[in-house]
Amino acid sequence: MIWAFSSYQVIDKEHIHIFERLGESARLNMELAKAGIPVKGISITSEELENYFLRLTGVTIVLNMIKMDVYRMFRTKSMYVIWIILLASALLTSFLSK
Repeated sequence: MIWAFSSYQVIDKEHIHIFERLGESARLNMELAKAGIPVKGISITSEELENYFLRLTGVTIVLNMIKMDVYRMFRTKSMYVIWIILLASALLTSFLSK
């Protein structure tokens, strides 16, 4: 009898994510050992549905790029100059309106 998986993802040379038959970790360990594949550990993890969907659609990559751009924007000297100009104009407007 062939024991195979159809839903898995090879992450790197030391990590494989398997998305089916999660209750059969002992048998998985035994089959890997029989094939001469050393197993350092097996764990069952879960992911929130929203995070799973975002990861599948690539939205998290876009969101991370936006976060990076916003962070970079607030870390540049020109942004501080803009903040100073805005603060000065707000103070001037407040002073002149009295």
